[in-house]
Amino acid sequence: MTRSPVMRRRDAAPCGTTILGEVTPHFGGGQPACARAGHSSVLSTDKNTGILMPSETQRLYYPDSSDDWEQRAPADVGMDSATLEMAVDFARDPAHEGFGRDLRAEWDASNGGKAHDDARILGPMQDRGQASGVILRHGYIVCEWGEPERVDMTFSISKSFLSTVAGLAWDRGLIRDLNDPVADYVADGGYDSDHNRHITWDHSLRQTSEWEGTLWEKHYAAGNPDDRLLEPVEPVHASNTTMCASIDSPCHCCECGSGHCPTYCVST
Repeated sequence: MTRSPVMRRRDAAPCGTTILGEVTPHFGGGQPACARAGHSSVLSTDKNTGILMPSETQRLYYPDSSDDWEQRAPADVGMDSATLEMAVDFARDPAHEGFGRDLRAEWDASNGGKAHDDARILGPMQDRGQASGVILRHGYIVCEWGEPERVDMTFSISKSFLSTVAGLAWDRGLIRDLNDPVADYVADGGYDSDHNRHITWDHSLRQTSEWEGTLWEKHYAAGNPDDRLLEPVEPVHASNTTMCASIDSPCHCCECGSGHCPTYCVST
């Protein structure tokens, strides 16, 4: 993703915010089906009943690969500036931040007791920045706060990125059927065991695979927040019976199944 170094203030922006020109990932030969169609069903609130009702069809806006992401005032896209400002104030309130700025200290506090050396950090870490965000409406930027261009560490937000990669792989025929065993696509030994060879793409993408093994020298139970000095590690359950929020195995199988790293799938 190319990022514009230019920060621009837009007088119409609520909350005294700064709006910046930023680029969305380029999808190469085409856009998602909804973008190709160019229309979306939009809901609005009925003035008499307060019930959300379908309004007239509105054309969606998708930024291209230039450095210019169009902005709109809240009123131009059917949003209330005062309500929007309340939402942003809530998001910026430090009381609502889930983690401290020192991520290494947070990691040590929550993972220091894990078994199998699973708390060992394999890559660089940095302190996180202030709470940041961008609000879009119909594809247009209407509000921004904090430092959205700052490079920060990410965690569960990568689940949405991975689902996009899997969707692109499926759309291109790299994944033929979500009910196919991953072992039919991945031949690195990670799906050869009696348990793992029955895992399907559907299991992996819904995080119910109960995949067992190691990735980057980490035990499969490393993503379990309750794994506190368990010796031996509890056995895996049958696929599709429990859910674990780790995305390491789905990310790995998407990379192997598509033949490319996730970044390649999204950027080409």
